[in-house]
Amino acid sequence: MADEAETHRDCVGGCMPQLPKSALAKRAKRHKLGEHQLDQLLQALDGRCMICQRCHAMYIDTTTRAATVRLRGVVCRWCKQRIAVHEGSYGNERGVLGCRCRPRDDPEWEPRMAAATAQYLERTARLTSYATDQEWFEALIDDLSVHGPDPSGVWSGIPLSDLPQLTAPESLPTAEFDRSCSPLARQRCADNCRNHDEHIYIACFAEPTKLRDADTFDAVMHYVGWTRQRPPVRRVNQHGAICRKSLIAIVPGTETEEAHLKDEAQCPQCGRPLRYN
Repeated sequence: MADEAETHRDCVGGCMPQLPKSALAKRAKRHKLGEHQLDQLLQALDGRCMICQRCHAMYIDTTTRAATVRLRGVVCRWCKQRIAVHEGSYGNERGVLGCRCRPRDDPEWEPRMAAATAQYLERTARLTSYATDQEWFEALIDDLSVHGPDPSGVWSGIPLSDLPQLTAPESLPTAEFDRSCSPLARQRCADNCRNHDEHIYIACFAEPTKLRDADTFDAVMHYVGWTRQRPPVRRVNQHGAICRKSLIAIVPGTETEEAHLKDEAQCPQCGRPLRYN
């Protein structure tokens, strides 16, 4: 991987600068990957996303639907969002944003991106059977060294008819809930609830707090979120330990109800409005 002084090289389309090595190393440490191991992985990919192979690899992707969270690969910001939309974590009605790398006038871009996503999910699904993340890492490096970053030739110009097909993820069983009452009147769910396919979670902080991977950059006294991840606490954890520590409720609920709570409801713990400002 490039030295710290060399990490502001633009991606293929000039979309965004490469993350400093220290930032990537910090993200790797969360998943118990050493800096040397991360270097090996990124060198095998020329520092690029495993899906689009244009933007810089900026995130370490993990499974969102399996019973056990497992490492899956390294991807860019845009492809991480694409996977989340495909797997339902962001809701089926959410569109997929694209970076400036995207060729606006290329009719093959979207089908090739879908095929590249399918290639990534199929490839990494074969590796989730390993017992530990360290074994996963070694297997992924071996797979990349043997087959290269693009084993199906998605970005090599092969005909669209020969590309891997992206199929809808398998539906998970879900329990119904009473939609006639307010989410705050519903029975609370456990942190590790797997009975519902969507949840609303609420955190109440002792002082204004900034969260990681949230829909606001401001310091807030409350945070209200919605997720399709199972269990929902996995999404809570992505905001940081302070959000998990300050969590006061997880209930079944829709994205529309989450927005209503943010605008109209009061915190069930402190009684103050849940809205951010």
